[in-house]
Amino acid sequence: MSCAHLCDMDSSEEILAALKAQGVKQGEIAKVLGVAQPNVSALYNPVKRTGKTRELSYDEGVKLVRAFNLDAGLPPLNEDGIASILNALLPLAPDEMSEKSAKALSQALIYGLERLQSLSANEASTRSLALASHDAVSRFLSALQQ
Repeated sequence: MSCAHLCDMDSSEEILAALKAQGVKQGEIAKVLGVAQPNVSALYNPVKRTGKTRELSYDEGVKLVRAFNLDAGLPPLNEDGIASILNALLPLAPDEMSEKSAKALSQALIYGLERLQSLSANEASTRSLALASHDAVSRFLSALQQ
């Protein structure tokens, strides 16, 4: 999943403001990003010698949006959504999984989950699960035929 699917936020400032509004501590951000807390402090406070704050990288932004569910437009993934898509896909998986079929299954699962998130805002929950599962199955079968 890309940040384009995860967030409508355009900048480091928007992501950091959302984290601050949620009461997320710098130590929590540091843990998600895998950096020391002073590196997070540089995101919020200008560095003395340059007078500038550090910008989030694209990858850091994606990690934070995912970890703290910053995109209110998309529901968080849950067991029901994942189970529904897996239940549709697994019966189609071969008994002996080749590298190609494993990759196709993984890609179809990701696609189905992305579809579920994009549909959930507009469709009833049961309908979203059915559509996302159907789309994942179609993607899987198409990938196996290539």
